[in-house]
Amino acid sequence: MNVLDLGLGGNTGVKGTKDDDDDTKSNDDESIEEEEEREERLRRLVPFTPSTLLAYGGDRGTIASVSLPELISNEKGGESATAVVKTYDDEVTAVAVSKDLKRIAIGFENGNILIYKYDNLEEQQEHPFLKKTSSTSTGGGGGSGFDFDGEDEFFTQSQGDGGDVDMSEDKEESFVGPRFDTPVRHLEFDPRCSYASNSANQSYYLAIATESSPGFCIIDASSEKSITKRYLEKDAERAHDCGGIRSLAYSPCSSTEGLVYLSTLGMDGRLCIWSLPTTDTPELEWEIFLADGHKVIEKSDLGMLGGEKSLDSALDASCFPSWSKDGLWLGLPGGSTDVAMRKKGEFEKQRFVNSAAVGAGKGHVDTVVCVAFDQKGDYMVTSGRDGRVVLWEMEDDRKDDESPPGKYVSEINGTSLKSPPTHILWAQQQHDNKDVDVLCMACADGSMITIVGRDNIVPPSKKSNAKTKETLISQEEEFMNTQETTFNTQEDDDEEVHLGPSASLSSLTPANTQEESEVMSP
Repeated sequence: MNVLDLGLGGNTGVKGTKDDDDDTKSNDDESIEEEEEREERLRRLVPFTPSTLLAYGGDRGTIASVSLPELISNEKGGESATAVVKTYDDEVTAVAVSKDLKRIAIGFENGNILIYKYDNLEEQQEHPFLKKTSSTSTGGGGGSGFDFDGEDEFFTQSQGDGGDVDMSEDKEESFVGPRFDTPVRHLEFDPRCSYASNSANQSYYLAIATESSPGFCIIDASSEKSITKRYLEKDAERAHDCGGIRSLAYSPCSSTEGLVYLSTLGMDGRLCIWSLPTTDTPELEWEIFLADGHKVIEKSDLGMLGGEKSLDSALDASCFPSWSKDGLWLGLPGGSTDVAMRKKGEFEKQRFVNSAAVGAGKGHVDTVVCVAFDQKGDYMVTSGRDGRVVLWEMEDDRKDDESPPGKYVSEINGTSLKSPPTHILWAQQQHDNKDVDVLCMACADGSMITIVGRDNIVPPSKKSNAKTKETLISQEEEFMNTQETTFNTQEDDDEEVHLGPSASLSSLTPANTQEESEVMSP
């Protein structure tokens, strides 16, 4: 397990929590300056290019890149894996990247949205967004690298000697998105954005969640002209009772079903699911599919009404829906020590078995903060306010339909973390011509914990046990087919069939199955 400090450039987070520093803090100017430097903590992650993540969510408007190949090749993590790529005058609260990487949307605490446009992006080109730039506001516009009341500011590229070079000739094309009265909480592009990549009518539908009513809308972020129309705004007001939205998430796009769902989670803890069929005019197809009458998450998120920022508000902001990669499961943390699970179809509530794990001295003993699924949808990872990171095995199609999802597997790292992860991504990266799993966890104190390799995430004994079960099932089926054939053949001869002890199912069980099954039991 690697612990990587996401504090970069002297003005971002460092290891340790603010509480730890209080004991040693002095009153001289140097210690005060050091304390101020500790305020930036990048607590969010978003996938960017196939080999890069973006980290954000601090208090100083920083966005940093995280290189997955560097994390994999460097066992100790190291600062070479991270780099600051953008800084703004306002706190960055949301980042979204379109599937084809040609649109990047940045949401800010002051309610503004900035959209970068890369229509001429070439496939093998290093993405221009990763070039280190800084931006400043001339005032009056609320910062965020733009004068939101007037003309855009030129970007400047920092040089080694501390000077700045005017980049107006190579300026990134960007424009100001819609403005809101309260912080932008979440942004996400429709996964169907790149369906018409060769068409002049390409659309980039961006879902926006804000803390105030109506709280949610969708815009077309293709151009500065297309953003003027807001879809689903009035529907969102009715569905969420005029409340704000804390987070949202699109389901993965299925090329076979052509159906996409959008889940929105209200500040009050209520869930809505919207149906978004894939058509040439998707704005005509959006409709409410499910609106919960009761809170999925009992603890309301106060947002800006909560007053002074604290660890509690940071963990509240981490509560957002997460879909499994196959689109079968929707996980909702934040309600209790359990995860509110929904299964694709009617999206009825599913039982979760953390309480049973806790009864055996395992699982979470405090509220679950966030969840993440592996690439195949076989496993789910949860982090809790208790600092525990737990691995769960999802429901298997071969099990009884009544089997609840989320069978306890193990506690990752074996001990509780000092600072709970506020965002988890289970990524996969090509390395030496192999797919390598990387579990990335951004923590509340600004550090990032990475675990490289599937064997280090999923205990080998569990995988071998799963293989043993699969082999056993196959052997049982083969045995039963053989016996049925034998029975039918002998029945024709009017002979009575007796199954001897050597034909019992227990004799087909590998010697280590009993031992391994005991390990799997919560």
